[in-house]
Amino acid sequence: MGIGTADNILTSSNVYIQRFYDLIDKKRYPFKLGFDSCSCAGIINFTNNIDFISTDYCEGARYSCYIDAQMNMMPCSFATDIEEWQVSLNHSSIKEAWNSNAFSTFRSFFTNSCCKCKQKNYCGGGCPLFPDITLCNKAERTTH
Repeated sequence: MGIGTADNILTSSNVYIQRFYDLIDKKRYPFKLGFDSCSCAGIINFTNNIDFISTDYCEGARYSCYIDAQMNMMPCSFATDIEEWQVSLNHSSIKEAWNSNAFSTFRSFFTNSCCKCKQKNYCGGGCPLFPDITLCNKAERTTH
């Protein structure tokens, strides 16, 4: 569950990252490949043959959310251990949670991150929860 430990996170400078994206960028397969939206920045930054119009970045708090077994609603299922992103549906409606400060703050990340990057429209600026998993090392990238 979650992203595990920080020791397991591969950075954009890791040789395995480039090798992985080379496999999807430079080879042809008799089947389609699909990726979680968390991989969007990696696809944008490590491929040359992918049509970026076919990608979409994090949908959390834009058109999806996660509700856990304790009735906490959050923008992303990876936020289960981060209380600041959770809104209790025991005390709020789904509409109130969707319009809450937690969800508004999550959405504002996509507006306020990486403002000078020309590819921001494709990757959204990375991950609002765990910036370390965003596979980008461009100077235009801002940290949160």
